[in-house]
Amino acid sequence: GRIVPGTRRYNRKLHCWEFVLEDTAGVRARVRYRGTPPAGFENTPMAVVVGKFQNDIFEAERLLLKCPSKYESAMRERIHQQR
Repeated sequence: GRIVPGTRRYNRKLHCWEFVLEDTAGVRARVRYRGTPPAGFENTPMAVVVGKFQNDIFEAERLLLKCPSKYESAMRERIHQQR
């Protein structure tokens, strides 16, 4: 899903990353990730999380980043085909 801009922060008290993830239907979920984030996490707009919901928060055990350049080129191709 899309990492909602402005929601990404490191929680020093809980020692974890927190952010809000939005799916394609617009449904949002608060996410916590306690591991070391992958390189580029601070700037990547898209992510996949693997884990479970617990107390209204998605506790991510894995955090995978989606490469934005793949989506940008796919979007340009789709726009070009529609013309």
